[in-house]
Amino acid sequence: EFKKIGLKPAGDSHRGRRSYFQEFSFNPMHPVVPWQVLTSRNVIGWFEGQDAVLKNEIVVLGAHYDGQGRSGQADPARFGIEQAKAANDEIWNSADDNAASVAAILEIARAFKLGKIVTKRSILFIAFGAEEHGMSGSIHYVTHPVFPLSNHVAMINLEKLGHLPDKPFNINARDRKSVV
Repeated sequence: EFKKIGLKPAGDSHRGRRSYFQEFSFNPMHPVVPWQVLTSRNVIGWFEGQDAVLKNEIVVLGAHYDGQGRSGQADPARFGIEQAKAANDEIWNSADDNAASVAAILEIARAFKLGKIVTKRSILFIAFGAEEHGMSGSIHYVTHPVFPLSNHVAMINLEKLGHLPDKPFNINARDRKSVV
């Protein structure tokens, strides 16, 4: 979808060309096999800012795309195995947790491109993998950023959009200095 929208790929580099994917390995929270190592990836697209100086500052707009996985993985207390068997569906779907948030970042990116919106700063759109496994995708990105972390000036994380429709929009903000 990032490619269809026209975002530039900002993931891993292969033969001098960037892809949209940043692959990483992680240990699942509740492995099916002891010491299991799985592979996931972040999906990263870039919208370059137009100001000669400020385009080097990065604003991240992110969401995670993994759900709870399958019965027995990630959060075994969420649904019992018997409930999954009774429903004949072992996949734990997470529409209000991740699908709505990823759809939102895709539509925001599409609006920027179709509306020909010019930004001063660059925007990095990231769909994180393995969030339900200790935020592994986010941690991987922070430890292997595609641009220096010192260039990152803001992170807007979309999480559980529509989860509490009768509640006001909730924003949690932190000063970067208080986090570092």
